[in-house]
Amino acid sequence: MTECAAKYFVAAADPWNSYGDGACVPAGNSRESHKVRAFSRVTVTIGTAGFGFVACVPTGANDCPALFFSNAAFTGTAATYLSVAAGVASLVTGVSTAGINTPYATSTLVPSQPVLGANQFMTNATRIVAIGLSAQYTGTVMNMGGLMYCLVDSNHSSLYNATTTSLGQYPETVIERVSDKKCWIADFGRTDPEHNFTSLASLAPTETAGNIYTMTNFVYPYSQGAQCVAANSGPSAIPGVNAAVGAGSAAPTAVILFTGVAGNTYEVELVEHLEYIGFNTGAAATPSHRDPDGFALVQESLFRAPLRKQAHPEETWTEACLNALRNAAREIGPMAIRGGAMVLKSLFI
Repeated sequence: MTECAAKYFVAAADPWNSYGDGACVPAGNSRESHKVRAFSRVTVTIGTAGFGFVACVPTGANDCPALFFSNAAFTGTAATYLSVAAGVASLVTGVSTAGINTPYATSTLVPSQPVLGANQFMTNATRIVAIGLSAQYTGTVMNMGGLMYCLVDSNHSSLYNATTTSLGQYPETVIERVSDKKCWIADFGRTDPEHNFTSLASLAPTETAGNIYTMTNFVYPYSQGAQCVAANSGPSAIPGVNAAVGAGSAAPTAVILFTGVAGNTYEVELVEHLEYIGFNTGAAATPSHRDPDGFALVQESLFRAPLRKQAHPEETWTEACLNALRNAAREIGPMAIRGGAMVLKSLFI
């Protein structure tokens, strides 16, 4: 495994580890890029119904919400944070938002709307290398209790409206009793478009001069352009960027749900490792590298880690990732070669 692939693994397995700084995706476009680690910290509060949540929408823009979360006034029992009236989305009572401290704003990541006779081009583009989302109880020992349900959707489908019942149906959901330890989950690119930088090609076939279209995937790459509610506009639309975010933000792909005593609080941290290319990145760009074999090994281990954590709750997230990496390396190594040779040998029998 090359250093590039190793950093990629560390970025997801232990996002705060300094050895993951400067991580890039060792696949897809390997041009020089500006590599960034960004973060956000919020306090989530369980609402009046004994339920709280944080929904994560990983973003490359510093002026878009990356987190939607409950405060003490929240009355619901699901990760539902937008209501729609007359086509306009607004935040549900008891829900707060927070951004993340990336160095680029939406206006620098989203191309202008098509103009008849004019060329379309992008100023900058981004891709999210990996993210980590953690939650830790910060309330009183006397009120400590309840459960945490932590999940990243393996297909990056929407987790909007998630409940404890719906998350309980996912085998990857990590369910932990509230204690003094953190619940960690991580995410990374799952499909080829997510392994590459955002581009105008992802808008086809709606890239038509004069059309007004939403360009959510330019600032929320993991949501694949999906909105979490059907609306014409929403609270996270960015001034000066026509339909950049659209209907109140993209669909969340990671959530942590909390049950317990109303008013209990949790410290939630979001860490993102990102890459940027384009006009504004030249001075900060550093070389990137391709490592298809290392990339495949890291992807295999990260896909296995959630179920590994489920089967071995005594392990930390990082330990689960490392053990999954060891198992994947053994299978993809000599054992896999011998197995493949036996299959091929059958062709000559």
